[in-house]
Amino acid sequence: MSNAALGYGFWVVVTATAPAAQVGETTTVVSLMAAAALVADGGASTTAVQYMATATRQGERARFQRHLCSIVAAAAVLTSGGGLTIIGWMAGWRADLRTIVFAAVVTAAVTALALGRLADSMATADRNGGLVLRRNLWFATVKLILVGTLLIHENVMAVIVGSWAFASVSTTTVFLSRQLGGKRTIEGASSEVADSLPVSVLVRRTHHRRASRGQPGSPGHSAVRPTQLRKRKSSNSQSARVTSLPTLRASLVHHLGNIAGELPMYLLPVVVQQRSGATEAGAYFITSMVAVSFFTVSSSLSTSLFAELSHDPGRQSELIRRSTRVLAPTLTMVIVAVAVIGDNVLEFFGTAITDDAPLLLLILAFSAIPDAVTNLAVARWRAMGDGSRSAILSVFMGGGAVVLAWYLVPALGILGAGCAWLAAQLGGAVAVAVVQLRDRSADRDRHSRCSE
Repeated sequence: MSNAALGYGFWVVVTATAPAAQVGETTTVVSLMAAAALVADGGASTTAVQYMATATRQGERARFQRHLCSIVAAAAVLTSGGGLTIIGWMAGWRADLRTIVFAAVVTAAVTALALGRLADSMATADRNGGLVLRRNLWFATVKLILVGTLLIHENVMAVIVGSWAFASVSTTTVFLSRQLGGKRTIEGASSEVADSLPVSVLVRRTHHRRASRGQPGSPGHSAVRPTQLRKRKSSNSQSARVTSLPTLRASLVHHLGNIAGELPMYLLPVVVQQRSGATEAGAYFITSMVAVSFFTVSSSLSTSLFAELSHDPGRQSELIRRSTRVLAPTLTMVIVAVAVIGDNVLEFFGTAITDDAPLLLLILAFSAIPDAVTNLAVARWRAMGDGSRSAILSVFMGGGAVVLAWYLVPALGILGAGCAWLAAQLGGAVAVAVVQLRDRSADRDRHSRCSE
């Protein structure tokens, strides 16, 4: 929410100092950078929440975190190449977008954005929401400070992309290094207690007595043969391979669900630019950026719900009811506020906003209701180990939104993209309701058969 709020100030400065067409081109590049970071995530963020919620050994957690960071960073370099190719193709291979400096800046930004997503997820798994708030607050603040150089520099693309790159790299480096170096687990706490003098002395004495009893030739010693060691080592490696397969499968399923659920948000501005022009793309991006706050509440609650259910699956009904009690009045107030002052808010962005933007904002506000329904359902399914169901739902919703927008935008402009998004969210909410009714019917049939 803090990132979205300060983001308003960022884009107010941009729209006040840059022509609408340049704003549209730049917002498309920013959208593609965010999309590349999402693809590079590879489901690592969701896997981190699910694994770290139950892991208690500090050594394993640290290795797991470093391993995920390495994978995400390597993937971000690859997805940056794909993003740069699309940017160059859409811009007609302009000379200023084919330089090594531009490629390096975009690659650094995508890598930092992807690692920032992972850092937020690891903090969520540790129930450290304050760290997520501080990181996003610093990221948005640094961006806002740097974008002020637009007042003295005319290259809009360079200033905006450079601001995103510097802000993401600096904040991710600082906060992620602290997370990887910190200890927040049970084992970490016990090791700190063990470092106290009485406990450490007791441990050393106990270890000395056990070692003296276990000397070769003493009654308490039992030799371990090398063949037994090899058997134990091979059995451990086999079990590690067996347990890694479900983790890999779950990560791929989470990756598919994450991409399908979030990618349309970044692809719709690209669709608008391709089907209606850069000015319309800028208007859609700015309006959807204002609407991000509508979806932030349900997205944050669903992430917390996923983490809490991974910790304690038995509280499923209680946590879902609590989330619903928060979402219902919040979204109602959002829709009322948009209907009353939506036009006034959009006026801050000047000529970058078209006449259809207020209606688009209202459409997006209404779509936050079915979006909240699907977010809670997806969080519950993932925590219960049914990631494939959430992935299928996200794929159909995301694909439907992009395809429908491709055909509606030429006729309806930015309203076509908004209607496509709303239709996808409504379809997803209906699918969730059908699945819930079917599951309840199956449970009743099962209980009736058991009672007989």
